[in-house]
Amino acid sequence: MADVTISETLCFIVNKFSVVTKVQLKAILVGFYTKEELSDAKDLLFANSGKLKVEGLPRYVKRTKVDNRAKLIADDLLELCACLDEKGCFDCLPTYVARNLERVPSVKLEDMELFCVSQKLESLEKRLLAVESVNTKLDHTT
Repeated sequence: MADVTISETLCFIVNKFSVVTKVQLKAILVGFYTKEELSDAKDLLFANSGKLKVEGLPRYVKRTKVDNRAKLIADDLLELCACLDEKGCFDCLPTYVARNLERVPSVKLEDMELFCVSQKLESLEKRLLAVESVNTKLDHTT
């Protein structure tokens, strides 16, 4: 049987990571979960990713009691997820499941459509920047 770990927060993040933009995911995380839930999820994710023996993962940063602590922890979680995803190790993590579905935010269909449009716009912006970068390099060589 696959390695299964109970964490509503990580269950939500892993299942929505490729569906919602990072900005939107961060807003949902900070708006729905407590600092303690985010911190516990961060501890668990860093512990599980450490077992994968992957080079170049972000280092664990202990966040002090500051006003924007939840946002910083959410950033840490999403940065680690992005790094694991880029290295093709995202699927090597345990399967995160929810014991209490009340602790998993629901995303309405119309919000999901907006998220998808936002994600496509973000992708187009990246592509446009890449094209502009190539054009700028070509202009400088002529």
